[in-house]
Amino acid sequence: MPGSDDVALWVRELGSFRTRAKARKHLERCGPAAAEQVLPLLSDSSLPENVRWAAIMIVKAWGYAPAAPLLLAVVRAHSGLRGTAIQALEALTGLAIGYAPDEWEHALANPEAYRREHQEPGSLALADPSGEPDGCRLFRQALGNLATEITWEDDAYLYLRMPLEGSRKQQIVVTFSEVDAGGKPLTTMYTECGALRPDVVESIARRNVTARYGKFYTQKDDQGNDIVVMRETVPALRLTPKLARDIVLSIAAEADSLEFEMSGADHI
Repeated sequence: MPGSDDVALWVRELGSFRTRAKARKHLERCGPAAAEQVLPLLSDSSLPENVRWAAIMIVKAWGYAPAAPLLLAVVRAHSGLRGTAIQALEALTGLAIGYAPDEWEHALANPEAYRREHQEPGSLALADPSGEPDGCRLFRQALGNLATEITWEDDAYLYLRMPLEGSRKQQIVVTFSEVDAGGKPLTTMYTECGALRPDVVESIARRNVTARYGKFYTQKDDQGNDIVVMRETVPALRLTPKLARDIVLSIAAEADSLEFEMSGADHI
């Protein structure tokens, strides 16, 4: 059984790219017995990102639930480690919340209660008696006091009209028909930003790095012209009213900002 000195050595060896992989494997095999020396690495902002990444992977391999609050702190404070920390949180808790720190905090207070309340299997795949997918009710709950229009169109998609600052607005289309490779339902939120201008291609690339939700893409419209769209797809079982609200508000604002940069106009 490795002793405290062995653990201390392996923790130090996480600091070198030459020894990091081997040290990480040693610490993973130690299990939570090494937690006292590994957990401080998660919250030490003075350490190189690679060291903290290794610590996240170690506690993920342990399945060590007491590390969840420290991982949440990483999600809130470190954009470079955010994705890894979210994956670790999902592995430790069995919850699929994505980037929604406040929602994680609520969930971690009582994971079992949160799971029962928000993530019953198949909850978004069902349809209500009116013919609308259950996901429509979730978006009405999330945005009913904000959107100026919420309508289920042509038995195919949910249409949202979102007001923005300066009397501007952005339309969002939500679909529920896609599935992932395993056949599980997906929810896609989509909006158009207007005709592509070559001089904004670099701006689009920069925006894709910093956007909290969604990515910009170019595609052809019905007339064969290049347009820019923004899209976010989320597993249906992960979606909560708060996450739906956060995503829609974020992509509406981001897409409208790019639309204004490209055209100066406000198109619906």
